[in-house]
Amino acid sequence: HNFKARCTMAAAAAATVGARRGRARGQVILVEAELQRKAAENQMKRQQNELAQSILEKYDSDHNGILSPPELKKMLADYSKHRFNEEVQPTEEDLVF
Repeated sequence: HNFKARCTMAAAAAATVGARRGRARGQVILVEAELQRKAAENQMKRQQNELAQSILEKYDSDHNGILSPPELKKMLADYSKHRFNEEVQPTEEDLVF
């Protein structure tokens, strides 16, 4: 009877330790996943900034850091030609936002 009680207590202690370790491991996994998500998000932001900068370098002919309506019109026409294999001239409505 005493042996059975000791086995039960040992099993309970092992279960408690196992649960504690499992919870700690789960928390580590969550932190690692969040760090990976943030790293991927930062990489995507860098790529978007690089793309925006390359567009400005190509289409900002007066180098003022913004695309004027004529510069934007040229960029949109080039995009339509690249994306849809046909040049579609943007309307005035396309340029106002």
